[in-house]
Amino acid sequence: MARTEPLRSVKTFIVESVARKFRGGIASLRKIPKATYLNIVCILAVVIVAATLRSMPLRWGLYLSEFDPYMQYFITEYIVKNGFTSFFSWHDTTTWYPWGRNIALTSYPGLAFTTAVLYRFLHSVGIEVPLMNLCIVFPIILGTATCLMLYIFSKELWGRSVGLFSALFLAFSSSHIFRTAAGFYDDETIGIFAMLLSFHFYLKAISPERSSRSSIIYSLLSGATLAYMASGWGAYRYPMSLIALFTLILAVIGRYSSRLLSTYGLTFGLAFLFMAQLPQLGFDAFKEWTTIAIPGGFLILCGFEFYRRAESLKAKIGGFSASIVVLAVAAYILWIEGLMSQLAGKFVTVLYPTTRVDMPIVESVAEHRLATWSSFYHEFGMMALLGIFGFYFTGLRRRNSDIFLMLFGISSMYFAASLVRLSLIMAPAIALLAAITVNELATPAMDVIRETVIFPRRKIRIAKVGREFGVAILLVLLLVITPTFNGAVRSAYAPATIVTSSLPTVRQAPQDWLEALAWMRDNLPDDAVVFSWWDYGYWISVIGGKHSLADNGTLNTTQISVIGRTFLSDRMVSLPILKRYNVTHIALLVTWYMRDNIVRFYGFGEDSKWYWMARISNGSTLDGETVHYYSRRVGEGENAYTVYDRVLSVGDRKLSNKTIVDNTGVSNSTLLGLLMSGAYSKTAGDEYFRPVFTSSNKFVLLYEVKYLERANLTLKLASLNVTYPEQVEIMGILKDEKLQPIVNQTINLQYSEDKGASWITIKDVSTIENGSYRYLWSPPTAGDYLVRARWDGIRDRYSSVSLTQNLTVLKGTPTVKLTVEPTVVGVNQNVSIDVRIYPPLSAGTVNIEVSNDNRTWVPTIVGEPAKGLFTPKWRFDAPGIYYVRASWTGTKEYNPMTSKVVVVTVSEKIP
Repeated sequence: MARTEPLRSVKTFIVESVARKFRGGIASLRKIPKATYLNIVCILAVVIVAATLRSMPLRWGLYLSEFDPYMQYFITEYIVKNGFTSFFSWHDTTTWYPWGRNIALTSYPGLAFTTAVLYRFLHSVGIEVPLMNLCIVFPIILGTATCLMLYIFSKELWGRSVGLFSALFLAFSSSHIFRTAAGFYDDETIGIFAMLLSFHFYLKAISPERSSRSSIIYSLLSGATLAYMASGWGAYRYPMSLIALFTLILAVIGRYSSRLLSTYGLTFGLAFLFMAQLPQLGFDAFKEWTTIAIPGGFLILCGFEFYRRAESLKAKIGGFSASIVVLAVAAYILWIEGLMSQLAGKFVTVLYPTTRVDMPIVESVAEHRLATWSSFYHEFGMMALLGIFGFYFTGLRRRNSDIFLMLFGISSMYFAASLVRLSLIMAPAIALLAAITVNELATPAMDVIRETVIFPRRKIRIAKVGREFGVAILLVLLLVITPTFNGAVRSAYAPATIVTSSLPTVRQAPQDWLEALAWMRDNLPDDAVVFSWWDYGYWISVIGGKHSLADNGTLNTTQISVIGRTFLSDRMVSLPILKRYNVTHIALLVTWYMRDNIVRFYGFGEDSKWYWMARISNGSTLDGETVHYYSRRVGEGENAYTVYDRVLSVGDRKLSNKTIVDNTGVSNSTLLGLLMSGAYSKTAGDEYFRPVFTSSNKFVLLYEVKYLERANLTLKLASLNVTYPEQVEIMGILKDEKLQPIVNQTINLQYSEDKGASWITIKDVSTIENGSYRYLWSPPTAGDYLVRARWDGIRDRYSSVSLTQNLTVLKGTPTVKLTVEPTVVGVNQNVSIDVRIYPPLSAGTVNIEVSNDNRTWVPTIVGEPAKGLFTPKWRFDAPGIYYVRASWTGTKEYNPMTSKVVVVTVSEKIP
């Protein structure tokens, strides 16, 4: 009993202590204003709504969506298995076969590293979650966090009401939902969050109410979040440029302060320091003029600082002018030395949308196309209109943060109009501006409903506004916003792209691509190389586990061009190209259906992508042959339609001109047309392309490639140097892979005078019993030649081209014989001159020259020979001894030549 008493007292003390703390906590909560409770409830409601909308694709299962997320998952999985440092030395060989891909130089690490850290943390605390599942729900987490971040950002600028409205609007934003929904595991998930966080820190850092220590901390935080965004998304250029532009505008309109300079320098200094460590950015990123402009902005701010500190006006103007001059000289030197470059690829099309016409690889991507008013309305609904009114309200206040919001809104609208994908950047700007509009319109309405006295008391009579007017304003706002919310819910309720096999219009969810990729993974060997259009490269490499030639990274436009050209070439032309890349299988998507017994197409597969194959490969040269595609109208009136022709040429000489697309679709004469027909015709493929898999809806087809036997064609010249007009014997032999002769085949002998740019036929000869051929050729002129033999192949064998041989044809040496009759004459007596050239040529020029001393020659007669003869008359007008000779200028085939000298004696009298 003695021991139990102290134990009971200890327990009683603990219970009473906990009870007191609990009662104290309840009492503290009661002191919190009701408005704060309501605010917390609203925030939680926004979080729940945002997470719910972004979770809707899970109704169809746990899948990554679109294409790029599969590569992001692939990188994340590799890092989790091999460690973070392995990323920087990883050269993947399954993508962009056969060259492979240096992952560190071609991929941003931010998203993969973030998820890998989260994955390891969860496992360290005992939460076992599959990496794939984490990657699928990660966009939901970051998308919801971005809504919260916008609340914090907006609350800081315009108060809680605007913060709540902006977070709610972003939660219902179709463009933001699309790229932060379940499965959309891509750069944007961390990009928008980091961008808003950086903006938030920067505006806090430049606030004059903050201490210097606080400003420095927020500046460094802003720079760190900018660098984090740069590690994960190429659109980091936008927030960096926006912050720089905003800062310079503040300085120009008279709001410069030393804090502006220090914040700018610390933010970008730290951001650049971290960015320099990223292999993907490298030195080229710092050569872009948009990046170089940021240090230039710092130099301008230094000029403003000098202007502020200088005492005399002369010193102020001189110092500021000096900074501008230094900036201009530095920019000029950098440009001249090639250290400043233009933006590359899709980024330049954002600033200059018209340049996309010359970049079919950029234009072929749906999310890189120009936006239209209809797409804006589809993405934002009436939010866009409310956002425009938000500019008015921010313009009324004109605080620093308001100027930033106006720049944010205007620039994001421009970039979203230039590139549909960038509507994601516009989403938080529009949400915030629309929230300001709703807040500014709703606040007076609420005052009317509460009958709040807005105006000060005066002894004047004021007409009273009824509560119904305030209610009406709120109802109008609700009616305006509701359709946008409904549209967001409808767009959110969509399955992952792979679940519908890339068909957005069909009601059911066809599993064709999932079936095909599962079949590839289970049935094809690990070293299989699957040839397809670049859209499906990530799926084939990551899900199917096989080698692909191109993917959505579009890193090698030349290889994509070869793929497009191969699909649109004749099958016999395609086979050698496929063999060059060791292709074992071909995969394609054909979105077709039958109506009235006629094959029709949805237009989401290769049935429409052939157009971009032609655009991208147009003008490309392969093995000396250039391909061009032309469109033309056929027929008249309602029966008119467009056909597309493929023209192959070598230099200025056309090799072929064939129609590859007409009103019925892609011609079966092309490889693509042949393979597509396997979906809807009774026969599929041929002896070279054997169908091995067809999906349940016959949308996805997989063919095995059977290659022809190779042939070996040789060519030899009897002599590599001849003199015109000598002949040269061309000989060679045609054998198969087993070195057996191939007889009775036509060999096309060709020569080139322009180093192989164009080829001219010498003669078609036939192989004899031992597979050999011979021909005695007379080169058309003197010069340097390339000579080769070409065989077009037969049913079971490839065409073959021999190695080229160099032939030098030297100019021939003619003979020129001069006869003068008589050789003793009198003054002004006619002399017959006879010049004979052998071989008898009718080209070149004959010059008859006369000399008094056999050293200095004077041209007297000039003319052209006719069949090797030139017979003019001549008179000597003074007595003496004359030396006469004939010279011939030569031709392309023959060297110049001069005759022997003939002596003529001229006397006063005729002998």
